[in-house]
Amino acid sequence: MDNAVKYTLNGGEIEIILKKNEIFTEIHVKDNGKGICLEHQAQIFKRFYREPDVHDKDGLGIGLYLSRKIIELQNGYIELYSEVGKGSDFKIYLPNK
Repeated sequence: MDNAVKYTLNGGEIEIILKKNEIFTEIHVKDNGKGICLEHQAQIFKRFYREPDVHDKDGLGIGLYLSRKIIELQNGYIELYSEVGKGSDFKIYLPNK
């Protein structure tokens, strides 16, 4: 959520969606911010990775890395759907206990 706030302009929209399915609960963090180009999407979950055009913003590049590790430790996974200029949708899937 921190990244959604950080990279969505004032007046933009951030949406949190929860869906309980039979096996997993989905959590979507969706924004209409700057989006992430396809060439960088595989990199954003690497430790200390920061996109070249965001170095003027505060951050260390560990948030998404740690998020993915924590989600995996809970036997879940995270997906990204993003388009430059249209925003991003991070989908987190956690197993129902």
